[in-house]
Amino acid sequence: MKNLDKQLQKIVDTYFKDLKSFIKENRLDPEYIKDIEERVFEKIEGKNPQNSSDIKNILEEIGSPEEIFSEELENTEKVSVPRNSFLQKIINTGNKVIFLGVFKELGDKTSINANIYRILFLALLFLSFIIGGNVVPILFVGYFLGFLILRTGIFRFFFSIIIMFGLIAILIPSIILFGAYLADFSVGNMYPFMDISPFFPIGMVIGIFSLIILIIVFFQYGFFRKFSLNFFTTGLVFTIIAITFGGAVAFDFMGKYSQRNEIQREITVDLKGKKEITLSDDTTFTNQTPQFFDTEIVIFSVRPKDINKSTDDKIHIKYSMKFQGNNEIAEKAKQFVKGIKTEMLKNNNLQFSLEVDIKRKYSFIPMFISIDEILIPENISFSTDFSRYRAEDLEIEKKYEIFKKYNFFCKNYIFETNKEKLKCIIDEEHAEQIKKDIKYDILRDNLEYYIPLKFTKKHYYWDAIGKFTPKGNDIYSFYVSDGPTKFSMEAKIIENTEKQIFEVKEVKIIDYEGEFHKEWYKNPEILIPNETTNTLDTYR
Repeated sequence: MKNLDKQLQKIVDTYFKDLKSFIKENRLDPEYIKDIEERVFEKIEGKNPQNSSDIKNILEEIGSPEEIFSEELENTEKVSVPRNSFLQKIINTGNKVIFLGVFKELGDKTSINANIYRILFLALLFLSFIIGGNVVPILFVGYFLGFLILRTGIFRFFFSIIIMFGLIAILIPSIILFGAYLADFSVGNMYPFMDISPFFPIGMVIGIFSLIILIIVFFQYGFFRKFSLNFFTTGLVFTIIAITFGGAVAFDFMGKYSQRNEIQREITVDLKGKKEITLSDDTTFTNQTPQFFDTEIVIFSVRPKDINKSTDDKIHIKYSMKFQGNNEIAEKAKQFVKGIKTEMLKNNNLQFSLEVDIKRKYSFIPMFISIDEILIPENISFSTDFSRYRAEDLEIEKKYEIFKKYNFFCKNYIFETNKEKLKCIIDEEHAEQIKKDIKYDILRDNLEYYIPLKFTKKHYYWDAIGKFTPKGNDIYSFYVSDGPTKFSMEAKIIENTEKQIFEVKEVKIIDYEGEFHKEWYKNPEILIPNETTNTLDTYR
């Protein structure tokens, strides 16, 4: 429409204001306004009014609201009720604001007389008094919520703000991710976007655009009470398109990385006449592999799952590379990881290193490389700081058979001639250390059984703190604590050669919360757990 002078535009605005008020008062179809606006604008464009007289002539041609809707008013008068009747009074009071104006607002929005809602509310209120219960408070809470929603717009405001900030929270990382794609982001020679679907940039552009549109829609709705249905529909349609492209990218990613792949390799180490070796879990990389926040993309573990006897005089190391990826990704992995290298140091320590080719450009390939099995020749003594075998699975000297009933850490091993079972080599010094470790485990793992009832607290887990201190071959002193409570104890543990077990024979409480006790609790096996109280019954 042609831009009018402010004075002329004011006359047109007044006309439409009166027209809208007339339509609302007589409960006519609001759609009429659009038709009348089009007619007015067409005449203004055609006649090009220069003064107020021209504008008024145009509006007189269109007609006053009474003239335009004369036929509609005649039809409504046929079904109208007497002016002074009770029903007419109810209809007339429907437009009045009564106590917060909730039903008046609801009536305006639904084109139903507000008094109908008031009558229904009073009926429900009356029934709630008859039924009883908590119905009355619920009705009044609902009425107050209606006031907040319909009259103040506070819910509309917070709803819009929450949706808007939620969309912003999605938009910001989306922009950062798309920026990384455009910049061809890499970590070392690893390029995460190298093998990504071509649908990714298209979907990102459409998605960012749709998010911006929706943020604008909810910003206007929250702060200015203007909800643009066209903008919202546009944003929603573009969001659906972006999600479709995102689904295509996801399916492409799944096709490439859903397959689990494993590559197995083997290397051989010539001992060159050495009879003793040390296997250590220290690992190195011949070239630095890519990292995320100091975390290696390639995880390299040299703790073998099994150690067996070799059929020749060489060490055979079997290892595997595990990763997610199809055959194409597998080929890239083979080019990137050259393999495991070994080096025998001067102290007979066999050191492992992983050789990778960081000069190649490759995509995101998280990989786990582990040694599955080490085959060691017979009569080669080897030690390790990472293997812990169950005692019953080891060959052991008869005088140390008692150890087989407990888990202990063996340091030195050997495969003897004509024997398939791995043997644990134990000397006197090692045997004494094993005994101390076993006694320590007995006290630590079963400590609650050696604390009398008067010193226990229900639902507390008691554990040893500090270091167990040997006070001779059989007596150990230690501290016990559940947090707020702390006291010192002594325990006597002996080796029962007849039963081939270690036994706790006596427990002595030395100090309990500053008090000195000289009590020996003999035969702690009588401290039996009570299944009903989850505490201990003590007998002296």
